[in-house]
Amino acid sequence: SCIEPAVNSVVLDEAVVSTRAGVVVVGEPDDRSAAMVRSLVDRGVDVRMFGAGWSLIPDLEPHSFPRVGYPEMATVLAGAELVLELPIGTPVQSFARLSSWEAPLGQCVLDAAAVATPSLTLERAGVSALMTPGIDIATYATDEDLETLVPLLLADAEGLRAMGENASDTVRSRHLWTQRWEHLLAPFDCPDDDGEAVVVKPAADSSKVAISA
Repeated sequence: SCIEPAVNSVVLDEAVVSTRAGVVVVGEPDDRSAAMVRSLVDRGVDVRMFGAGWSLIPDLEPHSFPRVGYPEMATVLAGAELVLELPIGTPVQSFARLSSWEAPLGQCVLDAAAVATPSLTLERAGVSALMTPGIDIATYATDEDLETLVPLLLADAEGLRAMGENASDTVRSRHLWTQRWEHLLAPFDCPDDDGEAVVVKPAADSSKVAISA
């Protein structure tokens, strides 16, 4: 549990947004991801990309933004109708010796779920390990699926809202850092060598954990 991705709800709960619009992409581009995003832009989908490399692609530069800090990203994700998680880039696959279909679910998906924004990601085993496809996350099998799937999802505002709420329930019930810390420190919640109990309990700030003897 401690090595699985998790979210810091204390930071994400500070997101401020009045309306939701369009698709947000977080990450650095390669030829494949640029082609995927380009296919959506050509169909008139409102796509915003956050990452350093997007501004270097001339036709996508108007839709690109620099990556922002974690607290500000919460507001970006909360202002989207849908977050598109692109497959991991070729350099990362080579470095990690991991294919797109073997990759775990990305951090941005859990962060988006924490602010009730649904995500669309590549269908693979690592998705169902954390979330339920069709219930709290949407998946695609091939790059070409995006051209029809994204417009269909955006057209179903009520379905996206329900999926986002389900995703938020899943993340907040199973994937918070406070829960990870509780699991990590659970072995210490027992008598020590002197017979004195070591108690693990939440601190006043729910993002931290306090230990007392």
